[in-house]
Amino acid sequence: MKALLLIFITSFSIYSSNAQHTESTTDDVGKTAIFGENTDATSTASIGVAGRGYTGVFGIGLGASGAGVIGQSAGPIGVFGEQTMANSLNPGVLGVTNSNRIGASGVRGEITNTSPGSLSAGVRGINQGTGGVGSGVYGSHAGSGYGVYGTAVDGSGVIGLSFGSSGVGVTGGGTAFDFYASGAGTDYGSASSRRWKKNVINIPDALTKVAQLRGVLFDWDEAHGGKPGMGFIAEEVGAVFPDIVQYEENGVDAIGLDYSKITPVLVEAINGMREEYLRLIEEQNRLIAQQKEMITELHVKLQKSKYEAAGK
Repeated sequence: MKALLLIFITSFSIYSSNAQHTESTTDDVGKTAIFGENTDATSTASIGVAGRGYTGVFGIGLGASGAGVIGQSAGPIGVFGEQTMANSLNPGVLGVTNSNRIGASGVRGEITNTSPGSLSAGVRGINQGTGGVGSGVYGSHAGSGYGVYGTAVDGSGVIGLSFGSSGVGVTGGGTAFDFYASGAGTDYGSASSRRWKKNVINIPDALTKVAQLRGVLFDWDEAHGGKPGMGFIAEEVGAVFPDIVQYEENGVDAIGLDYSKITPVLVEAINGMREEYLRLIEEQNRLIAQQKEMITELHVKLQKSKYEAAGK
């Protein structure tokens, strides 16, 4: 006998106080080698199976489509993992795969309901911290692949939402491109329709406003890549168009601007230049016509003078 087992009922279904090694095997189709059940559905401390150790619970799936660990719940959580060490980088739940097949995944979440609720998610990451560098979901790739990859039939492959007053829905940073569009669709779209806009007027004095801006060449500091750049100085743009510049809490130092909002200003500035050009052309044509009329009158007078001189 490998160990003396003392089995008793607590909030766990099965508990062994002195076991060094406990095994259960079966080759029956559809059967479970180890099964723990707790019928209490009122307490978060009621657990069907619990494991404690360097690895608390470890599962190996042998089937081609099998699972190492599978969890099912009538409530909100099928599998729950918790890491309580404040200074540790170890995850609450870790998924690892050595597969080389297309579509393999270390961790996979799936919603089988064909009509799931709004904002439902196969995998959801939540970061309760209030710091500025954490993430709810983090993906990385050691090669030339994707840290985070999302696909959708008709919806959004990847969506990011931020509800803070100065939050960012999606942030991208790269050494070649911060964002790269490789598809056949529109590279970047922004919501727009006459149905949703009111108090519409042309941007006044656009040419005067553009004249207050300057396009510059510069070098980024090391914190922002250290490469040469081309664009505007956000604080200078904010002095002319304050609504398109975001600032630090001090209201003085800018953190970014919406370059796309410069486009309608440039369009109205060009329209203003065109109107001035057409006005000048019209005035020039008027002067030319006036001069032609004067030349004609002078020509008539000259011919008349020659005729009169010849008659004498």
